[in-house]
Amino acid sequence: MKKYLYITSAVNVENDVPFSYYISPKERLADLVKGLRFFLIDKKFDRIFIVDSTGYDIKMIEDLDYRIKTFSFTKSKEEVAKRGKGYGEFKSTEHLINQLDLNDEDVIVKVNGRYIIHNYRSYSCVDDVCFSLRKGLSFADTRIYTAPVRFIKHYLLAECAEIDDNAGLIYELKVARAVLRWMADGGKFILGPLPDYEARSGTDGRVKKKNIFRSFLIKFYHYFAVKVFTF
Repeated sequence: MKKYLYITSAVNVENDVPFSYYISPKERLADLVKGLRFFLIDKKFDRIFIVDSTGYDIKMIEDLDYRIKTFSFTKSKEEVAKRGKGYGEFKSTEHLINQLDLNDEDVIVKVNGRYIIHNYRSYSCVDDVCFSLRKGLSFADTRIYTAPVRFIKHYLLAECAEIDDNAGLIYELKVARAVLRWMADGGKFILGPLPDYEARSGTDGRVKKKNIFRSFLIKFYHYFAVKVFTF
């Protein structure tokens, strides 16, 4: 079994993508590299995959570390403009799985591009499906998660093909349904903590920085959430 880090990227986002805040490609690329450098210190990842769904050439990033492999594609650009950025992430994940011959038991830790997630080791240390689920397990925080390739192929991608932000079929709801289907079929699930992150939001452009009080609240909330979930 191998463990991979998978980072989503959307460097060249158009102004007409629903629920997306326009940030110039130069700024987005700089944020992507900044977030990537944070994870490069972790040598436990066998490979690091970065997929850009806007067709922007990010191949120069491969020079930062021998483990990095980048992918860029543009097939989904028009659909993303109509169906939202969640659909773009779905297509990025589909593209990654189609491009690589990964073993079903290999494990992927997925992280949003341009994010620094300080508690990511809560996800990278596990080999099972691990998401932070909220709202009665109906909403999945997809900024970071861990999952075997088998889950991504046969549950996540199958569930997310109908994503349409404008119709209320948002990515986070569909991913949560995929997790519930996985559990219903007997798959093991670990409730992950909320991501303790710093980043500039791609939705509204707000910048969040490291906050010690917020970090404490995340740990506190997760401790009791796990107690309730495993009762």
